[in-house]
Amino acid sequence: PSQKKLTRSTYLQSIKTGDSKWLDLMYKFFLTQLIPLMICACGEEINSQVEKLHESSYRGSWYEEQPAARKELLILMTATTRPLTFNYRGIITFNLMCFSTVMQGFYSYITMLI
Repeated sequence: PSQKKLTRSTYLQSIKTGDSKWLDLMYKFFLTQLIPLMICACGEEINSQVEKLHESSYRGSWYEEQPAARKELLILMTATTRPLTFNYRGIITFNLMCFSTVMQGFYSYITMLI
């Protein structure tokens, strides 16, 4: 049996003929890329929001507030000095750097298969 090479023309031909094998393959391909992107983008967003919270609490006019409010802002600023990361057991930090590493590995693996 001859194997078809995965090219744009074979993909378009499979759409015209109604061959669901290639559509299923492309669906799985995009799904395997979308899930890590969503997880890593959420981790990146969490980290950037904590950084924004720290910056806005520092740049505000905290020095004009009442002592009780200053104490609460000091606690907030102290808590947000360390970056809050979305990770798995401290081993993998989910951010866009992690996503790029996963995609590099994914494309290397696909390149070896093809």
